[in-house]
Amino acid sequence: MVAAFVALVTISLAMPQALSAGQEVAPRSQPSCREARSAVINGSTDSWDISTLIDCGPRGAEALATAFGNARTATDPRFLRSLMSAMANIRHPDIVEVAIDVAGDGGASVPARATALLIVKWQYSRTIIFADGLEILLNGPLKGGCQMAWITPVPDFDFVYPMRRSYRRRMAAAVTDVAADDSAPEHIRQLAACVQEIFRRADS
Repeated sequence: MVAAFVALVTISLAMPQALSAGQEVAPRSQPSCREARSAVINGSTDSWDISTLIDCGPRGAEALATAFGNARTATDPRFLRSLMSAMANIRHPDIVEVAIDVAGDGGASVPARATALLIVKWQYSRTIIFADGLEILLNGPLKGGCQMAWITPVPDFDFVYPMRRSYRRRMAAAVTDVAADDSAPEHIRQLAACVQEIFRRADS
Protein backbone atom coordinates (compact mmCIF):
# COMPACT_ATOMS: atom_id res chain seq x y z
CA MET A 1 0.00 0.00 0.00
CA VAL A 2 2.79 2.42 0.85
CA ALA A 3 4.58 1.80 -2.44
CA ALA A 4 1.33 2.26 -4.31
CA PHE A 5 0.74 5.66 -2.70
CA VAL A 6 4.29 6.80 -3.41
CA ALA A 7 3.72 5.94 -7.05
CA LEU A 8 0.53 7.99 -7.08
CA VAL A 9 2.30 11.11 -5.87
CA THR A 10 5.64 10.90 -7.63
CA ILE A 11 4.61 9.72 -11.07
CA SER A 12 2.63 11.81 -13.51
CA LEU A 13 -0.44 9.74 -14.32
CA ALA A 14 -1.81 9.67 -17.84
CA MET A 15 -3.49 6.28 -18.16
CA PRO A 16 -5.36 5.70 -21.43
CA GLN A 17 -8.93 4.48 -21.39
CA ALA A 18 -9.42 0.76 -21.97
CA LEU A 19 -10.28 -0.06 -25.57
CA SER A 20 -12.93 -2.49 -26.68
CA ALA A 21 -11.88 -5.44 -28.80
CA GLY A 22 -10.77 -4.42 -32.27
CA GLN A 23 -10.97 -0.70 -31.53
CA GLU A 24 -8.06 1.42 -32.71
CA VAL A 25 -7.05 4.90 -31.69
CA ALA A 26 -4.54 7.26 -33.23
CA PRO A 27 -1.50 7.99 -31.04
CA ARG A 28 -1.88 11.19 -29.08
CA SER A 29 0.94 13.69 -29.11
CA GLN A 30 1.87 15.51 -25.94
CA PRO A 31 0.39 19.01 -25.83
CA SER A 32 2.70 21.99 -25.88
CA CYS A 33 3.18 23.98 -22.68
CA ARG A 34 0.99 26.76 -24.06
CA GLU A 35 -1.76 24.31 -24.98
CA ALA A 36 -1.57 22.56 -21.62
CA ARG A 37 -1.61 25.83 -19.67
CA SER A 38 -4.65 27.09 -21.57
CA ALA A 39 -6.49 23.77 -21.23
CA VAL A 40 -5.86 23.31 -17.51
CA ILE A 41 -6.59 26.92 -16.54
CA ASN A 42 -9.86 26.67 -18.47
CA GLY A 43 -10.96 23.56 -16.60
CA SER A 44 -9.42 20.56 -18.34
CA THR A 45 -9.36 17.51 -16.05
CA ASP A 46 -7.20 15.54 -18.48
CA SER A 47 -4.23 14.02 -16.66
CA TRP A 48 -2.11 14.32 -19.84
CA ASP A 49 -2.61 18.10 -19.91
CA ILE A 50 -1.94 18.37 -16.17
CA SER A 51 1.21 16.25 -16.13
CA THR A 52 2.65 18.18 -19.08
CA LEU A 53 2.82 21.29 -16.89
CA ILE A 54 5.47 19.75 -14.61
CA ASP A 55 8.05 20.46 -17.31
CA CYS A 56 6.72 23.90 -18.28
CA GLY A 57 8.75 26.06 -15.91
CA PRO A 58 7.34 28.69 -13.54
CA ARG A 59 4.36 29.38 -15.78
CA GLY A 60 3.44 25.71 -15.61
CA ALA A 61 3.53 25.82 -11.81
CA GLU A 62 1.43 28.99 -11.83
CA ALA A 63 -1.12 27.33 -14.13
CA LEU A 64 -1.38 24.33 -11.82
CA ALA A 65 -1.93 26.63 -8.84
CA THR A 66 -4.63 28.54 -10.71
CA ALA A 67 -6.35 25.32 -11.77
CA PHE A 68 -6.37 23.96 -8.24
CA GLY A 69 -7.76 27.20 -6.86
CA ASN A 70 -10.54 27.01 -9.43
CA ALA A 71 -11.19 23.36 -8.56
CA ARG A 72 -11.77 23.86 -4.84
CA THR A 73 -15.26 22.35 -5.05
CA ALA A 74 -14.11 19.33 -7.09
CA THR A 75 -14.72 15.81 -5.81
CA ASP A 76 -13.39 13.67 -8.68
CA PRO A 77 -10.53 11.64 -7.14
CA ARG A 78 -8.79 11.11 -10.49
CA PHE A 79 -8.70 14.83 -11.23
CA LEU A 80 -7.52 15.73 -7.73
CA ARG A 81 -4.93 12.96 -7.82
CA SER A 82 -3.56 14.29 -11.11
CA LEU A 83 -3.29 17.82 -9.72
CA MET A 84 -1.64 16.59 -6.54
CA SER A 85 0.79 14.36 -8.45
CA ALA A 86 1.94 17.35 -10.50
CA MET A 87 2.07 19.90 -7.69
CA ALA A 88 3.82 17.53 -5.28
CA ASN A 89 6.79 17.41 -7.64
CA ILE A 90 7.27 21.20 -7.95
CA ARG A 91 8.28 23.50 -5.12
CA HIS A 92 6.82 26.89 -5.98
CA PRO A 93 5.34 29.68 -3.81
CA ASP A 94 2.10 29.84 -5.82
CA ILE A 95 1.50 26.15 -5.13
CA VAL A 96 2.07 26.67 -1.41
CA GLU A 97 -0.25 29.68 -1.36
CA VAL A 98 -3.14 27.98 -3.11
CA ALA A 99 -2.78 24.82 -1.01
CA ILE A 100 -2.91 26.88 2.20
CA ASP A 101 -5.92 28.79 0.86
CA VAL A 102 -7.94 25.72 -0.18
CA ALA A 103 -7.07 23.78 2.99
CA GLY A 104 -8.63 26.51 5.11
CA ASP A 105 -11.60 27.25 2.84
CA GLY A 106 -14.83 26.18 4.52
CA GLY A 107 -16.60 26.39 1.14
CA ALA A 108 -14.26 23.91 -0.54
CA SER A 109 -15.14 20.22 -0.86
CA VAL A 110 -13.74 17.73 1.62
CA PRO A 111 -11.70 15.93 -1.07
CA ALA A 112 -10.24 19.24 -2.32
CA ARG A 113 -9.33 20.37 1.21
CA ALA A 114 -7.76 16.98 1.90
CA THR A 115 -5.80 17.25 -1.36
CA ALA A 116 -4.61 20.70 -0.29
CA LEU A 117 -3.38 19.34 3.05
CA LEU A 118 -1.49 16.58 1.24
CA ILE A 119 0.09 19.12 -1.11
CA VAL A 120 1.17 21.20 1.89
CA LYS A 121 2.63 18.04 3.42
CA TRP A 122 4.69 17.34 0.29
CA GLN A 123 5.87 20.94 0.08
CA TYR A 124 6.99 20.82 3.73
CA SER A 125 8.35 17.29 4.06
CA ARG A 126 9.13 14.50 1.59
CA THR A 127 10.55 12.05 4.11
CA ILE A 128 7.28 10.71 5.55
CA ILE A 129 4.10 9.57 3.81
CA PHE A 130 0.68 8.35 4.82
CA ALA A 131 0.25 4.59 4.60
CA ASP A 132 -3.48 4.80 3.86
CA GLY A 133 -4.74 4.72 0.28
CA LEU A 134 -5.66 7.93 -1.50
CA GLU A 135 -9.42 7.29 -1.41
CA ILE A 136 -9.32 7.14 2.39
CA LEU A 137 -7.07 10.18 2.61
CA LEU A 138 -9.42 12.25 0.44
CA ASN A 139 -12.70 11.22 2.03
CA GLY A 140 -11.93 9.49 5.32
CA PRO A 141 -12.36 8.17 7.83
CA LEU A 142 -8.85 7.49 9.11
CA LYS A 143 -10.01 4.60 11.29
CA GLY A 144 -6.49 3.54 12.21
CA GLY A 145 -5.36 7.03 13.16
CA CYS A 146 -2.24 8.53 11.58
CA GLN A 147 -0.66 5.62 9.74
CA MET A 148 2.74 6.75 8.41
CA ALA A 149 5.89 5.41 6.80
CA TRP A 150 9.35 6.79 6.05
CA ILE A 151 10.53 7.03 2.44
CA THR A 152 13.99 5.77 1.51
CA PRO A 153 15.52 7.26 -0.56
CA VAL A 154 13.78 10.62 -0.26
CA PRO A 155 12.38 11.69 -3.66
CA ASP A 156 13.62 15.03 -4.97
CA PHE A 157 11.41 17.73 -6.45
CA ASP A 158 11.50 17.79 -10.24
CA PHE A 159 11.80 21.58 -10.09
CA VAL A 160 12.50 23.98 -7.22
CA TYR A 161 11.80 27.71 -7.42
CA PRO A 162 12.87 30.35 -4.88
CA MET A 163 10.75 30.50 -1.74
CA ARG A 164 10.97 32.57 1.42
CA ARG A 165 12.19 30.84 4.58
CA SER A 166 8.96 31.93 6.23
CA TYR A 167 6.91 29.57 4.06
CA ARG A 168 7.60 26.59 6.32
CA ARG A 169 6.28 28.55 9.30
CA ARG A 170 3.25 29.64 7.29
CA MET A 171 2.49 26.07 6.26
CA ALA A 172 2.78 24.84 9.84
CA ALA A 173 0.57 27.67 11.11
CA ALA A 174 -2.06 27.04 8.43
CA VAL A 175 -2.27 23.34 9.24
CA THR A 176 -2.53 24.12 12.96
CA ASP A 177 -5.44 26.48 12.24
CA VAL A 178 -7.29 23.82 10.22
CA ALA A 179 -6.76 21.16 12.90
CA ALA A 180 -8.23 23.52 15.52
CA ASP A 181 -11.18 24.72 13.39
CA ASP A 182 -14.33 23.35 15.02
CA SER A 183 -16.36 24.27 11.93
CA ALA A 184 -14.25 22.07 9.64
CA PRO A 185 -15.43 18.52 8.85
CA GLU A 186 -14.10 15.89 11.24
CA HIS A 187 -12.01 14.20 8.54
CA ILE A 188 -10.29 17.47 7.61
CA ARG A 189 -9.46 18.21 11.25
CA GLN A 190 -8.14 14.69 11.73
CA LEU A 191 -6.06 14.78 8.55
CA ALA A 192 -4.65 18.20 9.51
CA ALA A 193 -3.66 16.82 12.92
CA CYS A 194 -1.88 13.95 11.18
CA VAL A 195 -0.05 16.41 8.91
CA GLN A 196 0.98 18.29 12.05
CA GLU A 197 2.44 15.07 13.42
CA ILE A 198 4.38 14.53 10.18
CA PHE A 199 5.79 18.04 10.48
CA ARG A 200 6.83 17.34 14.06
CA ARG A 201 8.56 14.11 13.13
CA ALA A 202 10.23 15.64 10.08
CA ASP A 203 11.65 18.46 12.21
CA SER A 204 12.84 16.23 15.04
